[in-house]
Amino acid sequence: MKSFYIAMLLFLVVLAVTVIHIGTVNSFHSGGIEILQSLDNAVSNEDYETAKIKLSNFDEFYQNYRRWFALFLDTADLELIELRAARMRRFLEMEETASFYAEFVELYEIVRNLPYREGIHFEILF
Repeated sequence: MKSFYIAMLLFLVVLAVTVIHIGTVNSFHSGGIEILQSLDNAVSNEDYETAKIKLSNFDEFYQNYRRWFALFLDTADLELIELRAARMRRFLEMEETASFYAEFVELYEIVRNLPYREGIHFEILF
């Protein structure tokens, strides 16, 4: 009977971590997409100072999730997010719109596809 309780406790822990992870990834997805869309609007209007602020907002937003992602996501994905953001910042400083958008599209696709690659998006589960 003791082993049954231990097994049920472990099951509940795994279930709780899974639910928390689903919520965390989906929260990052929705917030990240919103910030990136506002960044896109700023760059398309050639308002580079606002775009730098929006990119800083994305960096701060990402840092809130980084510790959790480091536990569960592939390190290569985390490095890609950070690398794309750094390159975007450099291109914003140089006001290179075409190069900025090359990096922007890559970062946007990473953020947009993260819940689906994790296989835990609510659309996939239900």
